[in-house]
Amino acid sequence: MNYIPTNIEGVCLIEPRVFTDSRGHFVEAFKRADFGQHIGAIDFIQEHESSEKDLKAVWLRNAEGYE
Repeated sequence: MNYIPTNIEGVCLIEPRVFTDSRGHFVEAFKRADFGQHIGAIDFIQEHESSEKDLKAVWLRNAEGYE
C-alpha cells in the first residue's frame, strides 16, 4: 500500500494494491502493521475486499476473529 500525505493535517491518502484476474479482484485495504507505522494504532488487524463478477464482499477482522 502507498500512504500519500495530504495538505490537511492528520489526513493521509491510502492507495491499496488491487489484484485482478478473470475471477474478479482482491484488495487488502488495511493491514494493522502497515497502518500503525504510517497512521497510528487501530483496533482491527486487517481488512480485505474481493469480488467475483457482480458479487462483492467485505470482511473485517479484530483480534478475536471475524466480525
